Amino acid sequence: SCADSILPATLGFSCGFAASFNAPLSGILFAAEEMDHLSGRLAKSLILMLLAASVMSTLVVRAFMTNSHLFEAHLPQGIFDAVRGGSLEYVLGSHMWMLIAVPIGILCAILSKLMCQFLRGTHHFMRRYGHRV
Repeated sequence: SCADSILPATLGFSCGFAASFNAPLSGILFAAEEMDHLSGRLAKSLILMLLAASVMSTLVVRAFMTNSHLFEAHLPQGIFDAVRGGSLEYVLGSHMWMLIAVPIGILCAILSKLMCQFLRGTHHFMRRYGHRV
């Protein structure tokens, strides 16, 4: 079946992900996300299998390659000089308007919290007084 073929593939991808980035947790999270499409609930045995596979793949890579990164970012030295001691306008340049996203994000978080409280209150109200309405 489809479910039986997805499990080995997901385990293989999660092991490769964990080994490539030298981070077992990333492999576990990747597999959990992929398995969530198959089923909304993950069994404890499946999570333990993902944990063991991701950790073992990372340990195997560390045994052969030591504790080094397989991918390394090489940034030019000029990028650090451009940011050091610079103002926001110097760093962001013409993209300074993007800072408006910060207060908008905070406002959206507050509004979503209020909306959740309103919906929860409406649910409790309807449960208590719904038969009278």
